Amino acid sequence: MPGLSAILTEWRQLLREDQKIGMSLLRPTDLRATSYPCPRPGGMGCPRRVIDQGRDGIVAVCGDEDGSNCDDMSLQPVDIVIYELHRRELAIRAAKALGIKPEFGLMDGLRETFRVGDFHPIAGKRFPVYLLLALDDAQRMNAVSHLCRTTTVPFILLAPTSRSIPNHAMELLRERQARFCPLADLMIADEHDRITSSPAAREVMAEFRAIVLPEPAPGEPMVRFPTPFDAFWSDLRICVLDGHRVTLTCKGVSETVNFSTMGMENKRSREPSVQWNLLLAFARHHGKITWKASEATQKIPQQVRRLNIDLERFFGISGHPVIWKADEKAYCTAFEILQESDKPARVSPGRRRPSR
Repeated sequence: MPGLSAILTEWRQLLREDQKIGMSLLRPTDLRATSYPCPRPGGMGCPRRVIDQGRDGIVAVCGDEDGSNCDDMSLQPVDIVIYELHRRELAIRAAKALGIKPEFGLMDGLRETFRVGDFHPIAGKRFPVYLLLALDDAQRMNAVSHLCRTTTVPFILLAPTSRSIPNHAMELLRERQARFCPLADLMIADEHDRITSSPAAREVMAEFRAIVLPEPAPGEPMVRFPTPFDAFWSDLRICVLDGHRVTLTCKGVSETVNFSTMGMENKRSREPSVQWNLLLAFARHHGKITWKASEATQKIPQQVRRLNIDLERFFGISGHPVIWKADEKAYCTAFEILQESDKPARVSPGRRRPSR
C-alpha cells in the first residue's frame, strides 16, 4: 500500500474482522482521494474516478468507455478522506508491549524507519529499539545494513511480520547480536478488542537481556553492580563491613562484594588499591573529607579522580560520585556511605535500649 494510506473503505476491506483494532492505529490526512474502489476491479478504466461537482456533490464515475461496468456512486466528503497508518501511535504501543519508555523519532536518511525507544536493563546500559515499515526488500535491506553499520551496541528491530525481513538481512542482524521481532508476535487483542502485549513480548526481552547482560559463571566475580536504570548517586548506600567487604544497596537491589569485585585491587600485590582505601576513609568520615583529615594529602585530587572512574564504571550511574564542595572546603560523596559500626543496634522485641 503506497504511503501506508488509503480511504476508509479500502482500510475496512483490508482489515476485515480486525477493523475495530486497526482503526485505532489510523489518522486522517489533509489529502483527498481522486479514485474510488470498484465492485469489479480490474476492468477497463478501473478504479472509478472521483469528481467533485460542487453544489451537486461528489460522485465516483466509472472510467469504462461505455460506462456499463459500474454505476455512478454518490459520495460524502468523509468518503474520500485519506487515512494513514499512525506510525507514532504504533511505535508507542510497541514500546509499551516491550515494557520500555516510548521515545519516537525518525531515522534520518532511511525510509519508513523509526526509533521506538531504548531498553535500559541497568544503569549505564542502553540498547535501542527500532521499527521498520519499509515497503520493499531493497528499502528494508538498506535500513538493516545502515542500522548494523552505525549502531555500536546490540539492538532490537521490529517489523510487521516474520516475512518483513529478507534472509540476507537476518544474517547481518545475527552478526550484530541484534534481535528481530515481528509485531504480530508482540501485540494481541484482549477481550475488549484493545491492543495489548503478548506473553512472547516478555520472553523476547528476557532473551535479549540474557544476550547483552550474561550472568557470570559460578565462582566468577561480578563485573559491575546491577544498578537500576533510573538510579542516581543519591539512591546508593555503601555500608563498610570490614577492610575488604562492603554491602551495596540501590533502589531495592543489594549485594555484598569485596574490593576485587569492584575493580579496586592492586594488580601486583593483590591487595586493596589506593582508591579502595580512600573509599574506606570516606566511610570513616561519613562521606566528607576536608583538608584537616589525615588522608587529605597533596595526592587526594588525583586519587578522587581515579575513585570516580572506578565507581562510575562499576555502577554505571552518570555524573561524578565524589565532588569538591567549595563552600564546605571538602570532598563529599553524592551517595550515603557508613561503617557497619555506625548503624544503630537493633532492639529485641519486648526489650528497651538502655538510656544514656
